[in-house]
Amino acid sequence: MSRRSGARTSALHERNVTRARKYYNGRSARLRQYMDRREKRVQKYRDRRGEQYFERHRRLAKRIGEHEDRVRVLYEETQIINRNRLKRIEDDRENILYEKGFKAFLFTGIVLFVMIMFFQTILPGTFLKRREVIDDTPIDELIELIPQKEYRDYSEGSGTGTLLTFPEGTAAGGESAEPEKLYRGYDGMSEEQILWDVLMEHFDGNRTAVLGIMCNLFSESEFRAGNLEDYNNRLWQMNDEEYTEKVNRRTINKKDFLESRTHDTTSGYYNEYEEWVNLDGGYGFAQYTSYDKKEGLYQFAEQWFAPGGPGEEYRFNIGDREMQARYLVYLLSSEEYASMDRQLRNAANTVDACHIWLSCFEVPYDPYNDDYYTLSFERAEAAAKIEAACGGETEEETEEAAAGKNNNSGAAERGRDGQ
Repeated sequence: MSRRSGARTSALHERNVTRARKYYNGRSARLRQYMDRREKRVQKYRDRRGEQYFERHRRLAKRIGEHEDRVRVLYEETQIINRNRLKRIEDDRENILYEKGFKAFLFTGIVLFVMIMFFQTILPGTFLKRREVIDDTPIDELIELIPQKEYRDYSEGSGTGTLLTFPEGTAAGGESAEPEKLYRGYDGMSEEQILWDVLMEHFDGNRTAVLGIMCNLFSESEFRAGNLEDYNNRLWQMNDEEYTEKVNRRTINKKDFLESRTHDTTSGYYNEYEEWVNLDGGYGFAQYTSYDKKEGLYQFAEQWFAPGGPGEEYRFNIGDREMQARYLVYLLSSEEYASMDRQLRNAANTVDACHIWLSCFEVPYDPYNDDYYTLSFERAEAAAKIEAACGGETEEETEEAAAGKNNNSGAAERGRDGQ
């Protein structure tokens, strides 16, 4: 091989080596870039999954904490109720002992008085003398010594009634003054039908106003006059019927029925025991919760079943259907809600009537935070169902009937014109 060919071969070899080195250097650089990008993507994915995991863990911890807080509050309030019940039992026990002691003291005094009178009047005289004294006593004076109780008889239709007198502890006709039979107005009618009739009478047949109120009452109590708020069923550990019966029989007294505040409230009724207790609970058709409305309901019921009231012949019932419907009308007719009553009468549709009731009367918690507008639409969805249940035509049927009547009258006029 010549020297020139050897130099060419060496140059070619160097060129190939340089070319290969350049190729492999570029390939290594691309590989490093690819690995860097992949590492970044993997790290970004890991960071995102880590954030999601910590966020789920944080939400779960928050829910567990809220649940523990609710359980603790319910436990504390249950403990307070139990302590107050024990306190009431002790007070009742002390009252019974006091009454027994008072009766024993009174009996001892009466016995001593009889003995003193015996020794001062019986022993010095004779039996015939005493009999003459008794026989000389006028019969009218002896009758006046018998305990009497007065009643008025309204059966003759007079406004004042006739004054009657009966032995204490009985009523006219010798019956018990508090019959066991419960008052039931509108016998055989459902709660919604009673509410419909009473409200239609008040609003002079204005269906829009009546439906606006009844849609809200359906959402609150489903038209159950004796409905107690579910949270308070758990606190009292009894159902609606048991709670209503205990209120009627005064086992749950008026104070316990009316107390309606918790520890963090500054205004309201304070019970006679140790602490503030959340025993309020909505009750009745409109789930009355505030102290003034519940007190008004209780007083209205007392007047309803008092002598001269519609339920005077029956015993007190705080869950009576007609009584609660009339109390609702009484509130609507009051000066406090006169403006709301006018707005309900002028409402354009059921949704507007629902909104007026929510913002002026009920004022509940607004879950949508939009001034009750969404809540009004939701509650107004029950309007057609309520109208159908109460036996009246729906608003659409009324409009269709009016349109059909107008069409028939137009056809008749066209027929007369053709003749």
